[in-house]
Amino acid sequence: MTAPLRTRRDELTRIALELLEAEGPEAVSTRRVAAAYGASTMAVYSEFGSLGGLVASVVDAGFGLLAAEMATVPSTGDPVADLVQLGERYRSFAHEHPHLYRVIYAVSPLAGHRRDGAELMQGAEAFEVMHAVVRRAYRDGRLSVGTPYAAALQLWISWHGLVVAELAGYVDAMPAPPEPLVASWMRALAVGLGDDAEAAARSIPFTA
Repeated sequence: MTAPLRTRRDELTRIALELLEAEGPEAVSTRRVAAAYGASTMAVYSEFGSLGGLVASVVDAGFGLLAAEMATVPSTGDPVADLVQLGERYRSFAHEHPHLYRVIYAVSPLAGHRRDGAELMQGAEAFEVMHAVVRRAYRDGRLSVGTPYAAALQLWISWHGLVVAELAGYVDAMPAPPEPLVASWMRALAVGLGDDAEAAARSIPFTA
């Protein structure tokens, strides 16, 4: 089956994404994107309406890549263990695409455009991948405190905080904890959300 032809919007987004990944958010501008496409800046504005429109398209593409990566984590009979693997895949994505990660989560502005308000909800698709596994943990009786949505939010905030601290170099600069960092706090979070301590230890071994 023939792949669909890329539109001008697709191409401009791809160029901006490649500039971001290769050189960082400061490298992306309407001028550079248009020049790489072989047109004037009017091509960008006529396609997206504004710089913010181009940024939103890049962010959509970035979250699509993240959601697709997280969706590759296989589902097993242990939803708590699956949540750890899901978080590790999320963490790996951030380390493999640090510039993109910072932009999609509004840690860094892209081309000087800082997103706010409703724009920050663009990551709902990626969040839903984690939320679905959390719901399974509640259905299976592993987690029980609060609601699945609140638990998924706590889980995402925990992984996001770790990733931002790692990307900034804070984690490497601090003395190593006596127990594996991720496994120990994931066990604590699971138990805090209602999991049995022994079950959490089996699902999240310190060797993981």
